Amino acid sequence: MDTTGLALTLAGFGVLLIAISYQRHLTRRDVSALLHGLSGGLIFLGGALLLAVSFNFNTYAALSDDQPLAELSVEQSATGKYQARLLRLPTGDLQVLNLEGDFWLIQARVAQWYGWPTWLGLNRHIRLETLNSMERNKRIDANHPYSSSYSLSREPGIRLWDWQATHLADLNLLETNEVASEPMPLKHGLRFHIFVHEGKLIARQINSPIRRPTNSSSGVSAETFTNEFNRQLEGDAPPVESPTIPENHGETNSSEAPPPETDMVH
Repeated sequence: MDTTGLALTLAGFGVLLIAISYQRHLTRRDVSALLHGLSGGLIFLGGALLLAVSFNFNTYAALSDDQPLAELSVEQSATGKYQARLLRLPTGDLQVLNLEGDFWLIQARVAQWYGWPTWLGLNRHIRLETLNSMERNKRIDANHPYSSSYSLSREPGIRLWDWQATHLADLNLLETNEVASEPMPLKHGLRFHIFVHEGKLIARQINSPIRRPTNSSSGVSAETFTNEFNRQLEGDAPPVESPTIPENHGETNSSEAPPPETDMVH
């Protein structure tokens, strides 16, 4: 449901009632003018409040279990440094973020509506909030627990969880909860789907890592590697793995070479 449109409709209707109230006052119909003015003012204030809340609510998306919310792909840019591409589904919005460390995790907030708001189509909604990365052997600081941390959403209007805690707690209309995925590895070429299952935020790996070619003699050219990587980003092609190069590559060991074949003379 378009909450912004509903808020504007309510505010407009309130203004209309206030205008009618003024017209009734000019014709000396004071009782009718008072009733229209009071009702118009209340409806206008309700619409204005809903508009302020809708700005924040519109940063949430409808939530369905086991439906991917986003796809995250990882590409290594340097030692210990990675570029994460977060693709929102199904909108296609893309965020590119630079991460450091060995693992990443994502946090989100779930809003669950109850009571009469469900008649307006408000049920479960979710918003991805932060993407963090951490190092394997780094001591965790309570004040700075992550190597990298990025906000994934805006905070316009009235924040839903603050509004719920101060105004809706006794009405049992709205409940908000924070959820977080398990730490997942930062490795070049990995792709993940992010979704909710049984109230938990899940990051599921959907492919195998790509190994960068380390030597041109490995038989995998840089162009082939790049093309294969792009194919994996577009589909589920099998990963490219660099063949193992033997230690004596390019050398001949005469002690291990088989003796030449000769014809026997009888």
